[in-house]
Amino acid sequence: MHWLIEKRTLDDFKALFQITLEMHPAKVGYLFQKDADGQQTAVESAIQKYGGQETMAAIHDIISQFIDNFEKEGKTFMHWLIEKRTLDDFKALFQITLELYPEKAGYLFQKHNDSQETAVERAIQKYGGQETMAAINEIISPAKQFPILHHALVHAPKLQNHFMEWFPWASRVRDHNDRSLIQAIVAAGAKSVRENSSSFALMTNEQIYEKDPVTSLYPFAAVARGEDGDLDKTFYLLNCEPSVVDEIVDHLQNREPRSAFDESVVAVGTKEVGKKRKRGESKPDQSRSRGGVSKRETRSKGLILRNRNVQRE
Repeated sequence: MHWLIEKRTLDDFKALFQITLEMHPAKVGYLFQKDADGQQTAVESAIQKYGGQETMAAIHDIISQFIDNFEKEGKTFMHWLIEKRTLDDFKALFQITLELYPEKAGYLFQKHNDSQETAVERAIQKYGGQETMAAINEIISPAKQFPILHHALVHAPKLQNHFMEWFPWASRVRDHNDRSLIQAIVAAGAKSVRENSSSFALMTNEQIYEKDPVTSLYPFAAVARGEDGDLDKTFYLLNCEPSVVDEIVDHLQNREPRSAFDESVVAVGTKEVGKKRKRGESKPDQSRSRGGVSKRETRSKGLILRNRNVQRE
């Protein structure tokens, strides 16, 4: 590989890599083969000669299709490679795949075809938890601001403690959609919400009031979406900050024209269950303690259940 890189063009390197990857997947197409001095890998030599962006683009074109379509002995590529190769090889490949496929977290959470076990879970079983997490930590530094917890808590919630211990800084990072960690958990669906229930107990008032940047839904509404929505968590969040309902009602009252759905929300939201504040008055104190059932929570429950019925109609 080193000799070819020195003598030939980027297109020749790309063609050879495609052939060697298919013939020798366990060696990742000799991409990490070291030179005679044992100092530099083939991919490092290619980057040095052809340029980083050009080399990575060439590798991306080949390896993306290879990983997605790979199946050997009933395993996906990452699982098969972990079984065949060392921790250093796994680390080297992950460094490349993370750069090429950040939206997939470098295939770190790719699932086994049969067991649904993620690649990182398999790596921990083979190489050890401390060793695997240390290798990942060397690649994902705080400076990268990569939302690793967004992926870990959604795709491998059993490893929550591992990732929270090694990447506590990532709890404050936002993903490519500008979603916070809790918003990413909610957006992933009901299963993700159930598997990360403890995260809701740690939500701040600001998080309860923050709308999802993609759907524009408040958290209480986002967890209620769909046939398997979690109304218990919806009521919990509304009980923590029931004045969120006032925000919605005020918005709909001021919107023209109003739909039948809007009228339904306003009718339930403004129903006399205690005195509604007059326009211009300040909002209720948002620092009230969590817990207990208020009159406003009763109104909130009615609003959610009524809205569900209207949506079904």
